[in-house]
Amino acid sequence: MIKHLSDQEAIEKMQAIANRQVCFLCTYTMPYRQEARPMTTLEVDAEGNFLFFVKNDEDGTQQIRQRKEVDLLYNNGSSYLAVHGEATIYRDQSKIDKFYNPIANVWFDGKDDPSLMILEVKPTDAHYWTTAEGKIVTLYKMAKATLAGEEVNIGVTGDLNI
Repeated sequence: MIKHLSDQEAIEKMQAIANRQVCFLCTYTMPYRQEARPMTTLEVDAEGNFLFFVKNDEDGTQQIRQRKEVDLLYNNGSSYLAVHGEATIYRDQSKIDKFYNPIANVWFDGKDDPSLMILEVKPTDAHYWTTAEGKIVTLYKMAKATLAGEEVNIGVTGDLNI
């Protein structure tokens, strides 16, 4: 089934799939060359922007400064989300204070580390896929439909317009 979502519904779908989840952040180093790295999403905010912690001096941040276009790819078990957007990197101590936790000490020297920055991705377009009844039931329905030669509704897909 296809169900496109807009505005607040689209933001809520992105929040449900992505908040505090790991994604692949894909940056571009040259035309048609993509580099992907796992990133933990701090939040999808009320405007639909994705927030992450990044180190100011890493390759990914340098790539973003050269080309702001990025992709975010999520799979949280029963849902998938692909986001294309424009990234900005900045320092905002209030956001750092809000989201910083001891796990971040693996990458940073505390919340006052000068290399600790916020990466914000503003979506330009997004698409989601959600299975109707979870992974195991979906696999069962797919196998049954394959054997019977039938079509089956295994979930919902659509564009997210913000």
